[in-house]
Amino acid sequence: MFYESIEAKRHVKKLHNLLLKSFHEDLEDPLFKRITINHLRLNRTKTIATVYLDLGSIKDTKRKNLVLKKINKLNNLFRNSLSSSLDKYRIPFFRFEEDKVFAKGQKVEQLINLDLSNGEGN
Repeated sequence: MFYESIEAKRHVKKLHNLLLKSFHEDLEDPLFKRITINHLRLNRTKTIATVYLDLGSIKDTKRKNLVLKKINKLNNLFRNSLSSSLDKYRIPFFRFEEDKVFAKGQKVEQLINLDLSNGEGN
């Protein structure tokens, strides 16, 4: 089992909050303002941060892929934005991905709600 230090957890939480702030303040495209960061995971050397995004508000798969492509191209913008707030650490390279676990959980919840609403009629 992998145990993270308290300092590493704080660093991830700070990265998460600063990155979300950067999404809302630095990006002008209104599409990015509807995106939520569900989870952020750093690799062992703290050089790569995988950022799992909730893209549930975007229904079209092509549009989701376009958004992910655009966000990944803005990596340097995010790194520059966070550099002043994270002077103690090296700023990681960000890799943005859709959080498919969250989407699957939503589908399960919808199925449960559908089953419950169908069961009420019996």
